[in-house]
Amino acid sequence: MGWNLFPSLPDQFNPPPKGSNGEITSEYNASYSRHCYPNTYQIIRRIHEVRREWKAETGEWLTHLYIMTNGEEPWLRDLIQRLHSVGKWERISTGRDLTLTVEQSYVSQIIDMAIGERASVFLGNGVSDDS
Repeated sequence: MGWNLFPSLPDQFNPPPKGSNGEITSEYNASYSRHCYPNTYQIIRRIHEVRREWKAETGEWLTHLYIMTNGEEPWLRDLIQRLHSVGKWERISTGRDLTLTVEQSYVSQIIDMAIGERASVFLGNGVSDDS
């Protein structure tokens, strides 16, 4: 969760200040929603922005996508379908694709993080809903 605190990372989160009496304004709330709880459209848009930036810097397209999420299966299937419909991917995988024993399931987040550490590009919001 501390990854996005590194000053060297290009995508810093700088929310607007709260209101004059410390109240949460609609601008403040919207900023947190976009950053911490993006909707499907915002996720897809950001993935494509980063893909274009990567292509511009390296001359190569990102062709593999790994999605770390504890999101509901229907939402995840919809996200993957939409990603395939708006861009060409060789492979889109998720943590849900892993076949883990009961014992291994306790380290599933570590597996996700190991994959993320080795990624060419990592996008994340640092939020986990463990409910």
